[in-house]
Amino acid sequence: MLVYYASNIEKLSPNVYQFREYRDFGRGFYVTSNQEQAELYGQHYLQKGETTYLYVFELDDIPPLFTYKRFQTLDGEWLDYVIACWKGQPQESYDIIEGGIVDHQVFDIVNLYLKKEISREEAISQLSSKTPNFHICINNQLIISRLLHPVKSVKLSKHRIPHI
Repeated sequence: MLVYYASNIEKLSPNVYQFREYRDFGRGFYVTSNQEQAELYGQHYLQKGETTYLYVFELDDIPPLFTYKRFQTLDGEWLDYVIACWKGQPQESYDIIEGGIVDHQVFDIVNLYLKKEISREEAISQLSSKTPNFHICINNQLIISRLLHPVKSVKLSKHRIPHI
C-alpha cells in the first residue's frame, strides 16, 4: 500500500523515537494512505514559509508477528485509547495502529468530554457523526526498517499540489 508523509525535513529518515510521545496513538511515525490529506498537512509548513516535502512510501503487508490495531470508527474504544495515549498511559501497545485523526472538530468534542462539559455518551454520539480522515501510526522501528520502503519525495508549493 502507498502511504504519504509531509515534512519540512529534506532528507527524511523515520525513527519512532524522534517523534513526540503524547499523540493520538502515542509515539510513532504517522503516515496516511490519503495523498491529499498529507498534502494538506504539508500546507501548515508552507504557510510558515518553510520548504516542504511530500514523501511516498510503500508499506508492505504487516505479518502476524506484529500487533496491529484498526479503529474502524470514532467510538468509545477509540476515545479511551486516544485519551490514554494523550496522557502517556495506553492500556495496550501495538506495533501499528490505524484510525481516525483528531482534527479540530474531533478535538473540540474530546476536549469538552475531558473538561466534563459533556458526558461520555454525548461525546461518543457526536464523534459517531463525524467522518474522520485516517492515519497510520507505526510504533515499531522494525516495521519502518523492514516493511516501509521509500518510493519518492517531491517538493510541495503553495500554488501547486503534485499528484504522484
